[in-house]
Amino acid sequence: MSGRPPTDPGRTLGATGVRILSTPMTIPEMILGVCDRPLVSSKTALFTAARDANSESLTYEELGAAAGAAAAKLRGLGLEIGDRVALCCENRPLWGAAYLGIMTARCVCVPLDSGLGEHELREILGHSGSNVLVHSDKTAAVCESAAEALERRIKTIPIDALVHLGERRAPRSERPGGPGVNGERQGFSDPASEAVIIYTSGTTGRPKGVLLSHLNILSNVRSVKKAIRLNETDVFLSVLPLNHTFECTAGFLAPLSEGGTVGYAPSLSPRELSSAMRAVRPTVMLGVPLLYQKLLSGLDRAIKRSPAIRRGAARALMGGARALEPVLGAVPARVLLKGVRAAAGLNRTRLLISGAAPMPASIGRSFRSLGLTLVQGYGLTEASPVVAVNRPNAPRDETVGTPLPGIEIAIDSPNDGPVGEVLVKGENVMLGYYRDPEGTAAVLRDGWLKTGDLGYIDGDGHLHISGRIKDVIVSSAGKNVYPEEIEEVLLTSPFIEEVIVVGRSPAGGRGQQPHALVLPDRGAVAAALGSEAADPPEEAVVDSIRKEIRRLTSGLAEYKRVRGFSLRDEAFPKTGTKKIKRYLFQERDSRV
Repeated sequence: MSGRPPTDPGRTLGATGVRILSTPMTIPEMILGVCDRPLVSSKTALFTAARDANSESLTYEELGAAAGAAAAKLRGLGLEIGDRVALCCENRPLWGAAYLGIMTARCVCVPLDSGLGEHELREILGHSGSNVLVHSDKTAAVCESAAEALERRIKTIPIDALVHLGERRAPRSERPGGPGVNGERQGFSDPASEAVIIYTSGTTGRPKGVLLSHLNILSNVRSVKKAIRLNETDVFLSVLPLNHTFECTAGFLAPLSEGGTVGYAPSLSPRELSSAMRAVRPTVMLGVPLLYQKLLSGLDRAIKRSPAIRRGAARALMGGARALEPVLGAVPARVLLKGVRAAAGLNRTRLLISGAAPMPASIGRSFRSLGLTLVQGYGLTEASPVVAVNRPNAPRDETVGTPLPGIEIAIDSPNDGPVGEVLVKGENVMLGYYRDPEGTAAVLRDGWLKTGDLGYIDGDGHLHISGRIKDVIVSSAGKNVYPEEIEEVLLTSPFIEEVIVVGRSPAGGRGQQPHALVLPDRGAVAAALGSEAADPPEEAVVDSIRKEIRRLTSGLAEYKRVRGFSLRDEAFPKTGTKKIKRYLFQERDSRV
């Protein structure tokens, strides 16, 4: 790395060496300890927000019993300490029981995206060296096919067979982690040992296996709880895939460690998500910018469909709340828009958290106009994953907040400018990439994690993310253009549903110029043209997008202005957390 070495980075925030864990423990030791609390054991821990045959629910006592049953079955297969057990299942309560059971058996869990194809699944199973593959009915076919195609034998087990809910729970002294005859701590792994291998979802190419210890993850759980102040009354609505570290750490382990409750949305279809929100009435929800944008669109459509008097009242209340916000803060919106929130199942919601991708500042402001607090955070799988988050009492929408307790952030700026690579240090930083010593050495140096993200720290100590180092567009004059900055501006257009900005080399020229790949909202274009047709003429769509791009980027520096664009007819391919797979479009070129 050029410039300052990681041991002497630029501006640094956070306190090095702050230990968040008062007593070292493992993940199942922490959660099963909560399951044993007399006032918590009968409380619902996990449930699906479905009113059909797919409904599933576990109390804390049942969760502990199910995890113990799963661990006993895995040990009965002859698995040894440190053996890998893959888990390929959609979000449901039994996922959590299997996850805890795998670790209770002192094995390493390999959580997998339930939407993986056979080839991807086979690659990960082979690389991880998993000995057992746990699957659900929905993933059975692809899991069985992938397992059969492997050169070595791997046992597949249905999750319902692994986790039996009716079995008697062993006394505390007979379970792993129990006090034993002499009161000693027994049965669980070393907190510094491997807990999970997370295969990244691959926005830039082939996924890597991120190796995290119990200590890595639990230090992050403690930090998250301190930053956003969770408690046993919190009810989470879970919508992101549990194999993603953001959801697992902050949306599963964090609430359970406090005795809270987590409800799972059956799917992300607008109808089922809306129904789940009303059924769960969450106090906290984690999501990604695309999800929150769709929630706003859904609320707006609901208001438009309401009777004229009610629609006019809602618009007036929202306008009044916005006008009073500079003087009275969010109080007017919370009072005036109570009915709108209640209709959407958000009347108990105290906090919405956005992560996994950059969030336009306008989305945070829009939620505040409804009396809801939406804060943006930043993290990466290699950091277990949360690094920074805006605090609920003082969100700064244009930033990703300040470091979590116990985490240090620094900026490595080779040219001594404000923007440089974001470095992270703390107990949350991964052990390394599984079976990839070269990759590990490239990103871990003297305790610092090189994130590959560009950013800077402002005068108030908030972190701003400018983009990925690999995505930066370099102009012919050597100017750096950060695609996310332009994308945020373009996404304010009602005619643009999705967009990414990539670098394109001009014919016969040097350097690159910003080129936009746009998924237009054809319905919005038709409505603006006064047309009743759902699919307006292509020339009209092209002309509308061209005018919008010129209008919105006219205020940017000359070298940042979009020089060409391409239209898409379908949504961009995305990862499990709805991040566009940019690497698929880096070399493609189709100008308009």
